Amino acid sequence: MDYQLYVPLLDAGKVAKTLPRLTGSANKQKKDSPKHLPKDLSEELGHLFPEKTAHLGRENLIALIDAGKKESKKYDFGTEEPLLVILMFLFGHGCTRDPLFPWISRTLQDKQLADVTARAGQLEKKTLKWLEQVWATPKKGEQ
Repeated sequence: MDYQLYVPLLDAGKVAKTLPRLTGSANKQKKDSPKHLPKDLSEELGHLFPEKTAHLGRENLIALIDAGKKESKKYDFGTEEPLLVILMFLFGHGCTRDPLFPWISRTLQDKQLADVTARAGQLEKKTLKWLEQVWATPKKGEQ
């Protein structure tokens, strides 16, 4: 409850615009400098979502990033690990098994998407679709 008092809901439009850039920039950073991924990703998240990262605190944010990296290994996500970190940041650390977000676990375990890039692309697409449908800002007169 404390969190809801201090951190506004995430803006779906902002997330939809930044998710592809975030995952792309994080992947590039990982290839160039894997040791700096937690710092760079935490800085990027802090810039995009200042209220949420301030509420979490640096230590908890780094712990979440580390947990996301571990979780990504379960799914052989390799260079796509920033996407799982971002999903955990947005939807909670248990999002890969949360019944509120069944599309995440289904996509991660989809045997037809054997290629990690295809799974990550599908997961990103489904995330954006979910954000569009659930967090969409109502148009004037629709409230």
